[in-house]
Amino acid sequence: MPRPDPAQGLASETHRAKRIKDPVHDFIVAEPYARDLIDTPTFQRLRFIRQTGTAHLVYPGANHTRFEHSLGCHHLARVAAATLDLPPDEARHLATAALLHDIGHSPFSHTSEAVVEQATGSDHEDISVNRIHNELTPTLEHHDIDPYQIESLIQGDHPLKGLISGPLDIDRIDYLLRDGHYTGVATSVDALRLMATVTLHKDRVVMTNDGLNAAESLLVTRFAMHSAVYYHHTCRAGELLMERAMLALIQEGSITGQQLARMDDYDLVATLRADEGPAGELAQRVFDRRLSKVALEIPYKALEPRWVETYSGDLQRQRDLEKRIADRASVPENEVQVDAPSPPTLPEVDAPILDDGDIIGLAEASTLVRALATAHQDHWHFRVYAPPEHKDAVAEAAPKVITLERPLDEF
Repeated sequence: MPRPDPAQGLASETHRAKRIKDPVHDFIVAEPYARDLIDTPTFQRLRFIRQTGTAHLVYPGANHTRFEHSLGCHHLARVAAATLDLPPDEARHLATAALLHDIGHSPFSHTSEAVVEQATGSDHEDISVNRIHNELTPTLEHHDIDPYQIESLIQGDHPLKGLISGPLDIDRIDYLLRDGHYTGVATSVDALRLMATVTLHKDRVVMTNDGLNAAESLLVTRFAMHSAVYYHHTCRAGELLMERAMLALIQEGSITGQQLARMDDYDLVATLRADEGPAGELAQRVFDRRLSKVALEIPYKALEPRWVETYSGDLQRQRDLEKRIADRASVPENEVQVDAPSPPTLPEVDAPILDDGDIIGLAEASTLVRALATAHQDHWHFRVYAPPEHKDAVAEAAPKVITLERPLDEF
């Protein structure tokens, strides 16, 4: 039996563009090329991946997905292309890259990213690019869109890459607006103003001085969202339990890292509900909202830098630390979760601003941004979590295990 042609059934270029109602950007226009990409199983999968992990456990409205976020990024890319007066072909490539940049996300978005990367060696951008080449090439080529240009826009050295992934990119603008809308946290991001002030200078995307106030407002919003949502201690408690549940699934051989990467939220939840081991037990706490509590919290400023480098983002070292704390507290090892996120950074401070023909960093142009860069560090803490019934025991044991002055080679 002959194999079906993946390009068959694509929408005709003569079809009228589709208008999609969006709560953040009002109407989003999808031209035929975008409609065909949206209608692929690869893109439709994003309907079933939450944008903000387990934030819905704190903010019940935060059930939005990567699907609508990707549509929003597509919309902002079209606005930026119009501002830059890009040729139609270049504008189409930019908007396509914005539409597809997140198709590599795994269940619960960033909640699973560290597990997938540890198990497969690929982050979500790598997976996005692989899926573009392996699953979407027929659709792209049907519309004269070069998959390699899309790859260059997402993770290469394309002159317009800064709009897709940069200090003040459209991804950041949309997720702050969208996450604020669905969580109810007040935001002050003027997306249209930001897009209206971008320009190309020496093959580089920069912002003119006219966008300075809008850029400052975006950073104020990002500052508020990290404190209220992304690093809220209860949001992190849910994410840690889900992350440890995913690790347990892989360690017990129930799934592979590659299988996890292809799952959506529903696939993962079904797998965890069926699991009768530690993975299922950890996940059930999330499903029942029986979340762990903070037993120990230390500001990152108080941590020895080499210690931070050792544990930040290293799941295996964090798990080893959890076992030592649990052993000291005489509780089961799955009752302790260590939260050691990567050290605080604010890449927006280096956003290029065109000032009288010269390029300067955003922090150099704004006293407010410099202050936010310092205050931003206050949101990051090293935390140890435990269930309420073991919180006191873990709170007593953790400081004895975590001796900040101990030399690195003694850990």
